[in-house]
Amino acid sequence: MHSPFVAELTTEVFYSNRYYYAYDHIYNLRHHLEQDQTMVTVTDFGAGSKTGFKAQRRLNEISKNAGIPHRKGQVLFNLVRYFNVKKSLELGTNLGLGSLYLSLPSNTTQLTTIEGCPNLSTLANKHFQKYKRTNIEIINSEFTLALQNLDDQYDLVYIDGNHNYEATRQYFEEISNYISSNAIVVFDDIFWSEGMYLAWKEIVDKLQDITAVELFDFGIIFMNRKTTKKQYSIIPYAWKPWKIGLFQ
Repeated sequence: MHSPFVAELTTEVFYSNRYYYAYDHIYNLRHHLEQDQTMVTVTDFGAGSKTGFKAQRRLNEISKNAGIPHRKGQVLFNLVRYFNVKKSLELGTNLGLGSLYLSLPSNTTQLTTIEGCPNLSTLANKHFQKYKRTNIEIINSEFTLALQNLDDQYDLVYIDGNHNYEATRQYFEEISNYISSNAIVVFDDIFWSEGMYLAWKEIVDKLQDITAVELFDFGIIFMNRKTTKKQYSIIPYAWKPWKIGLFQ
């Protein structure tokens, strides 16, 4: 049985299929990227790709392998909308699809997004300009360097980059200085590897007064919810990939 808080999240945020006209911008960009075979040189500072790292990649390949699926993007969009998020931080811009889900619910929502690869950063910024997203600030920098120079408080942080144990733990420790009291922290790809899932579990276990949710391959922490710490797995297909050999 879910708490009333999680039950409402499940219907209003996680599995809400409401259509918003703002999605048209994302559909348009996604369709454009699926057709674009332009070659791009990618600088990868993270854990790489499960399809194999190649410095030269086509845009449609990047979009297919690294672009956020609409089902997960809806969750980000609904979190910003439902909680009236004012300031968000994203680690890992890529081509900007996730950034659009985070910025489109309201023009008053300010998003700071960080991307280490110069070429991806430039392309994402062009996409933001195309769709007139003046509420997005993009920083081209390695995450650790960028996080040292932040001076704001964020209501939502989306961590989508460098999917390994040490980096995930480090990023959370660093952003802890920049999150508001009731912040939402979203970790992408918590089932990427045993190390990634271990980092997620250790972070959750050390925190107090939180609600933690495993959804799709998101791990979502709701800080200071004034409740006994609980963790919920409400993914439609609860699975542990390493138990069926996917990490071998």
